[in-house]
Amino acid sequence: MYLEALHLTDYRNYADEHLVFGPGRFIVAGDNAQGKSNLCEAIRMLATMRSFRAGTDRELVRWGASGHFARLAAAVERAGGPLKLEIVISAPPSPDDPDGLWANDPTVAAPSTAPSLPPPPLPPGMARATGKRIRIDGAARRAIDCVGLVTVVLFEPADLDLVIGGPAGRRHFMDVTLCQ
Repeated sequence: MYLEALHLTDYRNYADEHLVFGPGRFIVAGDNAQGKSNLCEAIRMLATMRSFRAGTDRELVRWGASGHFARLAAAVERAGGPLKLEIVISAPPSPDDPDGLWANDPTVAAPSTAPSLPPPPLPPGMARATGKRIRIDGAARRAIDCVGLVTVVLFEPADLDLVIGGPAGRRHFMDVTLCQ
């Protein structure tokens, strides 16, 4: 199994990024704050349908995104045949912030002089509430139905606790990995 292509739209710091992979290994390198962890997060999200870093899905939508949603689309080549995955995360603006400029920064108060424009339309099928729409090969699916279709094992600095920490951390890591 391998990730053939990944398209990120308004996801974290990616406005519109299309990446083509293929079989074999890839090294992701770059300066600090260039999006390496965001890329790893997006790939893992395709396997587990949730972020390992964000407290809420709203945090995944790029700050100031005009459409108030993020989209992750991937082509995965598997032994059972190719698979197309799509996750669309909606994060509509609040009534105090109709332009959505402050949607992803809860520490900043929206200006009281924000113009009262109607929010832009969402993709078909999305509601005006923070949420996710998941499609597999074009068909709508629940998140629980998608776990295990793609397998990803992610190691991050906090995973050193697997070696030096207590058994609870090891059990959680094994639970997440084996559920796939």
